[in-house]
Amino acid sequence: MDGIYHRFSQKYFDWYVAELAWRADCRQVSIRGYTFQIERTQSGLKRAKSEGKALGRPSTLSEKQKQDVRDDLTSGMSVSAVARKFATSRQTIMRVRDESSRSIRP
Repeated sequence: MDGIYHRFSQKYFDWYVAELAWRADCRQVSIRGYTFQIERTQSGLKRAKSEGKALGRPSTLSEKQKQDVRDDLTSGMSVSAVARKFATSRQTIMRVRDESSRSIRP
């Protein structure tokens, strides 16, 4: 024999084809539903922006605190020390630091 040949019944084959068709139908429905959900979300975001609503997660630090963070960093305080002082993460402090450096650049 030159290979392994599998034999299966017509009943099994019919069941297998039906299963594949059912999965394809379910996948198409979920893809359409997902796409529809994205479109609804995008239209809602556009409407909110046009109404002037603030989007996204609220900032942990106020504008005054952000300025204090920048001042502390320029005075030579470490990122970790500033994060402990404001009871926030190092990543938040680095983000504030990077925002100020980006706003200076043209």
